[in-house]
Amino acid sequence: MFLGVAASGLNSLTFGPGSLELRLLAAKLAARNGGDAALFAGADEKAQKRWRSLMYGKEYGSADADAPGCARVLTTAEELGASLSAAEALVLVCDSAPLEDSALGTLFNNAGDDLRRVVLISKMGVTRAKPGGPFGIGGGDAAIAAGEAALRKATSARGVDLSIIRVGTLKGGGPGVAEGDELGLSQLYYDGIGDLTAYMTTQSYDKFTNGAKVRRSTPSSSSRICVICAVAPHRARRASHEHVYPWPRCCAVTPVTSPTPCCALAAPRPSTPSRMSRRESSRPRPPSTP
Repeated sequence: MFLGVAASGLNSLTFGPGSLELRLLAAKLAARNGGDAALFAGADEKAQKRWRSLMYGKEYGSADADAPGCARVLTTAEELGASLSAAEALVLVCDSAPLEDSALGTLFNNAGDDLRRVVLISKMGVTRAKPGGPFGIGGGDAAIAAGEAALRKATSARGVDLSIIRVGTLKGGGPGVAEGDELGLSQLYYDGIGDLTAYMTTQSYDKFTNGAKVRRSTPSSSSRICVICAVAPHRARRASHEHVYPWPRCCAVTPVTSPTPCCALAAPRPSTPSRMSRRESSRPRPPSTP
């Protein structure tokens, strides 16, 4: 949901060293919501075919071409440069690794004057990251945090809006069971999962964790960034009749300039049944009168 509206209606380029599934999803959903969407695969023909197949199916990937209305897979530096110069939005996927300084400089040096929005998909917990220990152990989150700081500086200098989406443990990502348009990637994404438990769990998340509702609140006057918290209100019933609301694939959007939210996402709160103490439940009751 959040990836789809990140570059809705804008000419966008998806880039970054992060999760491949997130890059493909971001580009596919941006293309579905209008505008030209592209992502860079390079000269590897196997990667080009695999990316197209994961987004739109095996038959589409075998055609080795991009259809109108679908995300374009860029293969050359010339195509990347042309897409950058026309891009109105950049979607940078850095949930598992930071964007290198050289890559950041290349993107902003070649971006055109139409660029007005940058969306960074980062990782939860990096604001509390600690530096690495001896012998280079750890420090991955600190590197991601440093990359965020460099991106803030670059967007501020250029006067471009920046939104940071922090993701936790991601679940699902396939087509789901929706009628019409696929919710996520194609069926080939499911078919590539070798472990049976992971296969069933992934499909279950896509089937049962849909239906989160977003309601608009008072907008912040000092920030152009929205704060969004995601909870999918899928109800699972246990023997104790408690309602469980699992946290699926998603995320929160962190404000860059102000913590005041302009959007909030509501899920029903589970009701706690009243319980009698053991003494009250064992106390004899008076006989009922006719």
